[in-house]
Amino acid sequence: IKGGTKMLKEKLEFTEEKAVYFLESENEKFGPFDEVQNSFNGFITKVQIENGYKFGYVDAERGEIIPPTYEGFIPEYDYQKHEIAGFIFVQNLQLGYIDRDGKQIIPAKYYSIGRVKGGFTVGQIDEELESQQKEEPLYDWEKETHINMGFCDENGQETIPCLYYAVKKVLDYYIIQKEENGKLGLFDLQGNQILPFEFEDIQPTNVVVAAKQGGQYGLYSPEGELLLPCEYKSIKNYGQDYELTKPDGSKQYCDKTGKIIEDIERE
Repeated sequence: IKGGTKMLKEKLEFTEEKAVYFLESENEKFGPFDEVQNSFNGFITKVQIENGYKFGYVDAERGEIIPPTYEGFIPEYDYQKHEIAGFIFVQNLQLGYIDRDGKQIIPAKYYSIGRVKGGFTVGQIDEELESQQKEEPLYDWEKETHINMGFCDENGQETIPCLYYAVKKVLDYYIIQKEENGKLGLFDLQGNQILPFEFEDIQPTNVVVAAKQGGQYGLYSPEGELLLPCEYKSIKNYGQDYELTKPDGSKQYCDKTGKIIEDIERE
């Protein structure tokens, strides 16, 4: 594998007990490993233990980022930057996250982790719902798994606890669905609730929040103050102002405070 100023290659050697692998460049040698697996611009490394393997990662350019210490391992690749973005790892059947430099950002305590813009969606099993399942299925894949979702920021801080059916980060807000088929609520980045779980749709902008209730849209401030009642078929950004479409199709315009503009000129 070529990467920067280095070239790593596998080298198989034999000991009295077994065959082992090393990864070598002109100046460095990593190993021994029981297995190596080519992955993006590096190698996933494996060391055999009594009940399986421990996993690590050697980058073709930067060397051994992570020694083989984890029970499971999934490198994540940034296809826009063409480099490793980080690693999801497994310890005691729980997932955590390591950044591209090998620093553990999120400890292994989640059932699921998803890397998204601005942080991570994380999930934990809802033990109460799991215990309510009366019949054990014949196969594990038939069992329904109930997961509560939350959110961690870029530093691994859990800003939204794992209490909800779905969590999505949009701009400087979290849009949260409390339960399946339930209404949406809005939270700020500190986890404070701005809008209650009473809306079918929430569309934040950098200035105001459009929210749908009872099939109609209204306008709210970033602090959750009602600017315009939910009486409009749609609300769209129109330059510095907002275009309001009434149920009958007629249009009005308002500014960012919700004030109706009567004399605005339109093409």
